[in-house]
Amino acid sequence: IIGPWMTFGTGTNTKYATKSIAGGGGSIGGFTGTGVTDATLSSINSATTNYDVSGSNTGPTFTVSATANTFRYIGSPNGSVTFTLASGINLTTNGIMNADTGGGTLTIANTGVGLGSVVIGSSNELNLIGASAPISIAAPITNNGATPGFVTITGPNAVTLAAVNTFTGGITVNTGATLSIGSGGALSGAVVG
Repeated sequence: IIGPWMTFGTGTNTKYATKSIAGGGGSIGGFTGTGVTDATLSSINSATTNYDVSGSNTGPTFTVSATANTFRYIGSPNGSVTFTLASGINLTTNGIMNADTGGGTLTIANTGVGLGSVVIGSSNELNLIGASAPISIAAPITNNGATPGFVTITGPNAVTLAAVNTFTGGITVNTGATLSIGSGGALSGAVVG
């Protein structure tokens, strides 16, 4: 993909953008990621891989820490889904996109305060993209180390930060996007731009 910030298409057809090198110097198109179901979350284990996650489970749980370049939820007809980070389990990624075909909210939560985090990926950026439906991050967002991490919010659907976050760096709300704050500590340490 060109980067976790650039998309191609709209609504449920939104994908991360890629540049084709075939004929005429190439063109921009949508990237199809590595398919994963909510029953096989343990296969999300590569910082250079872009994952397209689907399934029908309304309460999938990460039981091992997961690492991805990007995490794109393509959903199911069942509507909203909550991915839960079990005790001590983290999801490390540069991008989370909700392109749910059912139009439901994508929530990433944990089983209790401080027991699982969304960790900003190795590029020190986390792009939250509400492509076809909202996103709620109900687990703390943390840096991947001492280096500041940056969060970007992209619409058109709202993104909610519902936990007390510990990342330090900047947060950018792109034109047309809506950031909702669900916790008094959601922007702790962050500079809003």
